[in-house]
Amino acid sequence: MPAATAAPTTGRLGTVLAYAVLLVLTALVTVYGAFFTLLSVGGAPVPVGLALALLTGPLCFAGGRITGSRYGVAAPGLLWALLVLPLISQRREGDLIVDGSLRGLAFLALGALSASVAIGLWRARPASPAGSGSRHTGHASSDTTDRVDQRGRPGPPAG
Repeated sequence: MPAATAAPTTGRLGTVLAYAVLLVLTALVTVYGAFFTLLSVGGAPVPVGLALALLTGPLCFAGGRITGSRYGVAAPGLLWALLVLPLISQRREGDLIVDGSLRGLAFLALGALSASVAIGLWRARPASPAGSGSRHTGHASSDTTDRVDQRGRPGPPAG
């Protein structure tokens, strides 16, 4: 009996660890990306911050792949947005990490766009019922060429 109760605990622990690693990586990418947005070497801008902002999308995909849920896909994007908000705000002392320059705005746009595309593409996949083998499109229509209803069950016979 003890072996049967160990499997759900390990599954939950694995899920919690996956979320923790995913969110820590997202936090590191976000904060380092914000600080490296205005990086220049010898007067020439180096787009390290922009490259790090683009990693938000792959982190969202990884979250969905690892956890298998839409929350795993959305968590890195939401954390990115929550961490960026204080970084774009000027403090009373005058400190500002991501300014309103072209590179600062590109950092914000690329991070948000990357996460949005990843979240949108993850949700765009049609959910096919397990074991049905049907071509379920997920759209309700009167066309019966697929002969499958909205729930993936066989439709009315042809003819």
